Amino acid sequence: MTSAAPSGSDVKRVLFVCIENSNRSQMAEAFAHIHGQGRVEAYSAGSRPSGRINPAAIQSMAELGYDLSSHRSQSLDEIPPTEFAAAVTMGCGDSCPAVAARHREDWEIPDPKSMPPEEFRAIRDLIETRVRDLLTRLQSQDIPFPSMPDAPRHSLPSPPESVAPIDTPARKELWLPPALFVLTLITTSAVGALEYGLAGGVVYSASLILILLCHEMGHYLTARHYRVAASLPYFIPSPLPPFGTFGAVIKMGGRIPHRKALFDIAIMGPAMGLVLALPVAVLGIAWSTVTSLDSVPAGETFLGPSILFALLIEWIHGPLAPTSGLQLHPLATAGWAGLFVTALNLLPMGQLDGGHIIYSLFHRRSSLIYRLVFFAFTVFAVLFQPPWLLFLVLVYLLTRLRHPPTMNEHLPIGPRRFALGLLAIFFLILSFPPIPISMLAPTP
Repeated sequence: MTSAAPSGSDVKRVLFVCIENSNRSQMAEAFAHIHGQGRVEAYSAGSRPSGRINPAAIQSMAELGYDLSSHRSQSLDEIPPTEFAAAVTMGCGDSCPAVAARHREDWEIPDPKSMPPEEFRAIRDLIETRVRDLLTRLQSQDIPFPSMPDAPRHSLPSPPESVAPIDTPARKELWLPPALFVLTLITTSAVGALEYGLAGGVVYSASLILILLCHEMGHYLTARHYRVAASLPYFIPSPLPPFGTFGAVIKMGGRIPHRKALFDIAIMGPAMGLVLALPVAVLGIAWSTVTSLDSVPAGETFLGPSILFALLIEWIHGPLAPTSGLQLHPLATAGWAGLFVTALNLLPMGQLDGGHIIYSLFHRRSSLIYRLVFFAFTVFAVLFQPPWLLFLVLVYLLTRLRHPPTMNEHLPIGPRRFALGLLAIFFLILSFPPIPISMLAPTP
């Protein structure tokens, strides 16, 4: 299969050849498309092509978001008569010297066609490592070109016995996530106990911690699926009410392979958190009691309902009188906090979950959207809710309202992900409380 690359002197043509052109060379061509980023024109062929792509190779590359089924198995005779910057062989023997190439090298990579899935993935990952190394050397001119026709052949180091595992960005800090988890369990239990007593505090803490854990594990497991290095969740304890925590985060290392992966990693956090937060909120509201505001002391903290939370209250308890309020059960407070955290993360700014989603959907136009949302939010905060300004300053300092590119910016996310992204934006509107916390003013 051929990929048309932009014209220019910096575009390099690379050929990958194996025997059947159904596994190794096809995956190598695919990785050259992914990592070449328009600077490489990649081809693949077989000395004795099978005429089909191995379904195992298609499945293996689909796990990384690449559709190998669009490729076709072809012979060397079908390759355009051109000179290649590099020709890489993988077990095709004497069939390859006829290819005109400025540089040749042979990769001693076994044919994975009969291997079980785990070993097949190991070969796939080894091929990706070698392709990235080759492209780096091509771009840095570390491979001989026509001006050096007699330069000695470059060779790659011997392949490792096994592919290195996906590691977390902070292997040396394995003690920190569980330590922060325990501390957050203590602080949320203590804050909950101040409001609801010991038993209620434990119920509140366990519910909120589980919601946050589901949210972060959604990110973590999806990142691992795409072989993006990710840490375990770092919970952030706080001794201050009303929540006893500032939420949780994970750290990711390296670049995201493509916008499909970026979207999936971003959306799975809010989605998994919502799976638990919504039923916890419904159950908690059902167990909450309607109370008269006249019996509530001045200075009592109120949680501002979002559109979604207000609709749930009305659905369960009916319309409340202007002089009535809802005495929240610990589960309801945990559910409110879970929905609030989900909404905060969906704000389309920088590297929040919503920022990742917007970048996946709108790519280069995402920076404009970040700035428009940030400006509108700042105006609202200045005019109506100044406490939001601290949050906005933190978001700006941490993200600068910019988003790093993925390794393959040209792979489209598809209509289903686009629709799901729009649904996430709609959920943000429903679940975001503009005034999250207020206090009951004293009656005159």
